[in-house]
Amino acid sequence: MKYRTTPERFPYFGVGVIVLSVAMGFAATPLLGAEKPSDEKGGSFALRHAETYLKLTVNAYRTAHDANVRFPGTFPASRIEELKGDVDVAKQMVKAARESDGEYSFQRYLRLAKAAAAAADTEFKQAELLNSKTSGVSPRELVRLRLRAELARINVEEGLSLRDASSKKQNVWKLRLLYDDVLRLNEQVR
Repeated sequence: MKYRTTPERFPYFGVGVIVLSVAMGFAATPLLGAEKPSDEKGGSFALRHAETYLKLTVNAYRTAHDANVRFPGTFPASRIEELKGDVDVAKQMVKAARESDGEYSFQRYLRLAKAAAAAADTEFKQAELLNSKTSGVSPRELVRLRLRAELARINVEEGLSLRDASSKKQNVWKLRLLYDDVLRLNEQVR
């Protein structure tokens, strides 16, 4: 039997491809040597993007939290913690964008990878703690969170090892970070 990626078999496949295409488009700008892009408002695109992403993640967290207040159990505790972690990462993105003044540097990606690793580790530990008290997290979800945290730590270790590497190797690592984000997004929508 031939392996086919049809919309019926993989309903979010198209979304992943679109997100990856957009992410790679954004990644290509700094990789091609653009410096401090700014918009007509005079601000950096990176900062505006990070601030808008923060608003988006805070809105998603508040929506889920409010739904759980009104109707307890609407969202599992692990999902609420995941959304908190997304807010933490978004805050780090804003901080990194302000510090770099829109600059697309390797250090910026490394800071984001560290923030993502810290958030993934926190999410896993909180799920473990919740599971020890109430058995509210499935064993498969715990494994997923543990592996996600391990992957984030590996990304940071690799990034640290590439500090003095060629820009080509650093760019491959940056693209892999973007791809990991796409995979994480696909996990969340399933």
